[in-house]
Amino acid sequence: MLVLATLWGGSYTPIKVAVETVFRSIVAARVSIAAVVLLLLARQQRLRLPYDWWTWRACFVQAAPTVAFDFLSDPFWF
Repeated sequence: MLVLATLWGGSYTPIKVAVETVFRSIVAARVSIAAVVLLLLARQQRLRLPYDWWTWRACFVQAAPTVAFDFLSDPFWF
């Protein structure tokens, strides 16, 4: 979990610089590319997206604060 947090969190500094100098849409592009790559990997491994609401709720509960705290702590986004 520490390695995952380091890898994920380490990308925010270059993204912040890129967003300030290029366009805000680069964040949307990065997330979209990551989603497509993850879906392709899941398909290659013959995995399916979950159908039950409990799994989606658990993912949302875990992801929402992570994203919200990161963007709320940065005054650039307001």
